[in-house]
Amino acid sequence: MSNIFDTEEGASAPSNSSVMQRMMRLADEMIELEEMIQGMEANLSDFKSRMTHLKIQELPDLMAENGLSQFRTSSGATIEVNDFVAGSLTKESNARKTALEWLAMNGAADMIKTEVSVEFGKTEHNRAKDLAAKLAQDGYFVDEKEGIHAQTLLAFVREKLRNGEEVPLETLGLYAGRTAKVKLAGKRKS
Repeated sequence: MSNIFDTEEGASAPSNSSVMQRMMRLADEMIELEEMIQGMEANLSDFKSRMTHLKIQELPDLMAENGLSQFRTSSGATIEVNDFVAGSLTKESNARKTALEWLAMNGAADMIKTEVSVEFGKTEHNRAKDLAAKLAQDGYFVDEKEGIHAQTLLAFVREKLRNGEEVPLETLGLYAGRTAKVKLAGKRKS
């Protein structure tokens, strides 16, 4: 039986001109589609970038300058500006340690979780089960990580900000702002 990935070494192009013409047409179509997809993806990226800029900067800033938190467009859509916090703790160990220390000192100590992992060989399943008291004396490298679930962190920081408390967003690997959301007229959430 022939493997689907096998090709004959030194195989030449089919001698049948209609087969060759069909292969050329299909290859040309594939190349053309690839180029179209790349162009569309570039355009989509540009559209998404502009949309993000409108949502989190231009429209919220203009609305804030005019004392508005929402308004209705002429088409009936409602534009509402809400606060947001986004990001995640950095993976860089010193910065992560600083962020976790700040969280622990500011009411989030119970939210911080510690993860300990140890690597065992394929045949060491039983030893893994007996791990708890024996890790250090058995000489295995233990990787200990502390962290906080991303959504828990974001909720904690949102609450602090709502209460007017200072939060070192950069230290925590986060950023905050306001975002405009569109609710189209006559459309219900599904």
